[in-house]
Amino acid sequence: MQESVQDNGSKRMSLVSVILYVFTILLLVACLIISSLSLAYSNVLTDSVLYSTGLKLNFNDGKPVVDENVGLDFSAPGETTVSTFFLENQSDEDVYYRLYFTDVRGELAAVMEVEIYLGDRLLYSGRMSEMERENTVAADDILKLRDHRDFTIFFNIADDAGNEYQGTSVTFRLAAEVTQVRDNPDKQF
Repeated sequence: MQESVQDNGSKRMSLVSVILYVFTILLLVACLIISSLSLAYSNVLTDSVLYSTGLKLNFNDGKPVVDENVGLDFSAPGETTVSTFFLENQSDEDVYYRLYFTDVRGELAAVMEVEIYLGDRLLYSGRMSEMERENTVAADDILKLRDHRDFTIFFNIADDAGNEYQGTSVTFRLAAEVTQVRDNPDKQF
């Protein structure tokens, strides 16, 4: 009789062990299914979310770089007109920036030489007609969070401008664009 009691005890232990193993396997499978569904759901949500980096730039308090009432005043080739403006990073992170001309119209743009300085360091130079968005790159300077930078811009009629430019004009807008520094080593705009 002792043998049958031991056999029953062994059978009970094995039955309890099998039930525990099956329960553990089912629990692990349920966890795997839940985590897989969570991962799939999070990927679906991530693809449809629009991210905003909060980039904001104060460009000269919205005032024109050149006074519209005065304009650029030249009487002969080689003369230079100087103006100043500022950029202030109001973003929530450091940014790269670039300056360029847009809406350039008029014959004088072809002989208008422009130099833009940050302090005594030359950032941009060239003919106004060539300094458009697609031709300019980020300045070799980072505008840190809340930084304020003062720039000087020189407008000069090229020395080789002939008489055919007398009485001509140019209109333009100086524009600035920023992009985040973080995760952007190639300075992509």
